[in-house]
Amino acid sequence: MDRPSLLKTTKLAYHKGYSLLELLIVMMIVGSILIASGPLLSYAVVHKDYTTRLIDYEIINAQLTAIALHKNVFLKHLSNQDNIYFNHRGNINRAQSIPLYRHGYGFDLVFFLGFGRYELR
Repeated sequence: MDRPSLLKTTKLAYHKGYSLLELLIVMMIVGSILIASGPLLSYAVVHKDYTTRLIDYEIINAQLTAIALHKNVFLKHLSNQDNIYFNHRGNINRAQSIPLYRHGYGFDLVFFLGFGRYELR
């Protein structure tokens, strides 16, 4: 009977998995890739949030101007339609949905009747 020597069994057990050093190198490479791509992903999220805040500011500014000056304020800068305005009470003239494209992002601006409520989708 041929019995395996102790040296052969030790080598077999040693080569069954990865060493700690190999795992650390792989983890370092993956971590470097994630760190490098992190700012790009977070920039897109922050930029989209900034764009929605700008649209919110434009709408609220127009609504408050209409209330303060007691006259109709048109939203020509949001859309090329001339029939969108806030009346002297701050209400939108009709319920409608407007497609918007700002800074590379597409939104649907939905105005509801009463109190100038809107939703940005």
